[in-house]
Amino acid sequence: MSTIKAIGRLGAVIVLIAVFFALAGAVGLREPWAALLFLFQWSMMEEMKLDRLPRSVLGAATGVAIASLPAWLTPSIGAGAGLAVMLMAVLVAVFLLIRGMAGVVINPATMAFLTVATIPHITQAARPVDLFLGIVAGVIYFGGLAAIPAALAKRRAGVSEGAAP
Repeated sequence: MSTIKAIGRLGAVIVLIAVFFALAGAVGLREPWAALLFLFQWSMMEEMKLDRLPRSVLGAATGVAIASLPAWLTPSIGAGAGLAVMLMAVLVAVFLLIRGMAGVVINPATMAFLTVATIPHITQAARPVDLFLGIVAGVIYFGGLAAIPAALAKRRAGVSEGAAP
C-alpha cells in the first residue's frame, strides 16, 4: 500500500473512531473501550471478516462472562467461592482452547476479553453489564460499517449478473 493511501486510510479510521466516541457519549455508553477492544480483536485476529463476526462476538461475551463470575456470585456464595468458580472456569476455558474445542465460544477473543476484564481497576470500576453494552456497541457500529462494503459488492455482483453479456 502506498504512503498516500495509508494516510488516507488512517484519516478515515480517525474519523470513524471519533464518530463512534461521539455517539457513545451521546447515548451514555460507560465502557466504550470494550468496543475498541472488540474492533482490535476482530480486525487483527479475524481480519474483519463478516463470517468470523459471530465467533468474535461469542468469544468476547464468554471472556467477559467468565471474568464477571465473582461479581455475579459473591452475593450468593461469597467472594472467595466466587473467585474459585471463576478460576475453575478459566482452567476449563484454557483447556478447551489448548484442545481446539468449542472454538466458536473459546477462542482468542475469549482470552483477550478475559485478560482485560480481570484487570483489577476494571473489576473494581466497571459493571459487567456496561462491558457487554460496550461490546454490543462495537458490534453494531464497526460490524455495521464492515457490512456496508460487503452489501454493496454483493449488490454490484447481482447487477452485473443481470446485465446482458
